[in-house]
Amino acid sequence: VLAKTSTDRFATFQEQWAESMRYMELPEFAAMNRCAGGVQCNDHPDFTGWVPGVHDYELQCRGYTALAYDSLVTMAVVLDRLLAKKGVALDALTEVDFMEEMRALKDPANAFTCLTGEISLDENQDRLMPMAVFNYQGKLFAEEIGKWSGVSGFSWSVGSSVVWPSGANGTIESVSELPKVPSGQAPPCGLGQFLDAQTATCMDCSPGRFLPESDKLQSSCFACPAGTYADSTGTTQCKACGIATFSAEAAASCTACPAG
Repeated sequence: VLAKTSTDRFATFQEQWAESMRYMELPEFAAMNRCAGGVQCNDHPDFTGWVPGVHDYELQCRGYTALAYDSLVTMAVVLDRLLAKKGVALDALTEVDFMEEMRALKDPANAFTCLTGEISLDENQDRLMPMAVFNYQGKLFAEEIGKWSGVSGFSWSVGSSVVWPSGANGTIESVSELPKVPSGQAPPCGLGQFLDAQTATCMDCSPGRFLPESDKLQSSCFACPAGTYADSTGTTQCKACGIATFSAEAAASCTACPAG
């Protein structure tokens, strides 16, 4: 599960960013009244000039740009809702007003969507980041099979295949649930069967071996003790040899005692 820091809207945002940033290159940037005191940067003593490869790189739209943008938008949304709700001037709002409105974002009804997805907070005002759920299927890269958000929960990609650690697989048929979710425990085997670790399937005990009814999760069967035998597969208890017969360990039958 990985956090998603961008949505489909981010590509549009990057295009708009690139269009705007080209106006921030030389010579326009240096001529703007952006430096301290509202003076042109060229006239400011602390301005050392535009350094290609440094300042233009700092203005690029990178991964965390969307998160920073959404943080500012969140504050703007909270402020807008406060002004509409309170009906007062901006300077009349207090820190308590802001905290109460931020807490309101934990209500799904107050969530909104921005560059990084749905914006919602928990009771501690921590951002509930949208997540992408990936499934490793033996390939070089894992496959994305669903999403999660603090508002709508899990949303699975219908038609995607799912491979579980045991090797079992299935196809997602519903946006709200996964197919055949394993319990994480080995399946109980039938009577006289053991769980084969390599194939994760139940196998019958072979003749000469047994497995008690209480041991359904064993990875192998036990050998019948000397003097007993198991003449069929899937045995839960070995049989005792008859009079004048004997057997070695793991025997499938008993042998008649020789003369003497």
